[in-house]
Amino acid sequence: MSTSQSCYIKPFFIVLFAVMYTLPMASQSTINYSTSSRPTSDAGMEAVANFMTRRNPSNDFLFNNVRNGEVAVDWKKANGSPYLNENFAPCTLYSNKELLGSFFFRYNAYNDELELKESLNDPQVSSLIKDNQFRLSDGSGTYMYVTLVSKKNEHSEGYLNLIVPGDRFKLFRKDFVKFKKGAAAANSMVKSTPDKFTNFAEYYYADNNDQNQKAYILENNLKNFLNSLKKEERGKIKSIIKEQNINTKKEADLIVLFKSINTL
Repeated sequence: MSTSQSCYIKPFFIVLFAVMYTLPMASQSTINYSTSSRPTSDAGMEAVANFMTRRNPSNDFLFNNVRNGEVAVDWKKANGSPYLNENFAPCTLYSNKELLGSFFFRYNAYNDELELKESLNDPQVSSLIKDNQFRLSDGSGTYMYVTLVSKKNEHSEGYLNLIVPGDRFKLFRKDFVKFKKGAAAANSMVKSTPDKFTNFAEYYYADNNDQNQKAYILENNLKNFLNSLKKEERGKIKSIIKEQNINTKKEADLIVLFKSINTL
């Protein structure tokens, strides 16, 4: 999709306004229906009106530190980045099964937010409302807002990237970015350390037979995943791991494993 396709306003565009109860300001959203399907349901139209909130991403990191009682920093001067990729990439956005339009996005893994633009030249950056009705696809993966279950059975919510869809099991990656404040040198014999962002990932699985629609953390030894299955299924999966020499600590091997499992 070209930039010109997504940013010019034509007479038959719909411009929708909404005041979000979760944030003090809402964005004006313009959807290009010459390149996207117009929502056909009332729910779809309402979703379009409410899916973005206006914000200033460059200030979010500073405000987050203030709220946490930390010293505000300029994240652009820190090593690393709160983003997986600071460049905006093309994507399509859906509300449930309904196409909302084509946009450009980047994932702020530090704040766990999907940031959207209507075109690459658009100075306005908005944040996608965190709601499980929305999913965003960039061709290589699909971001979904999901209920997460930890090893201690603690529940939280966040964005997961669907990397293996399947009729039975889904495999997700959860990307994290942590921030560590740097320290000034105590004396001339010691080097100062810069502020730093560090990336890491966790993997989650979901069973399509589970009516709760939750994603469970996938431990390196797959113990919790295997224990959730019937004895016969466990045996088949263990055979796949052994026969294909699967290293369950590697993403590429987990992808191979879950694709194989979904063929059983």
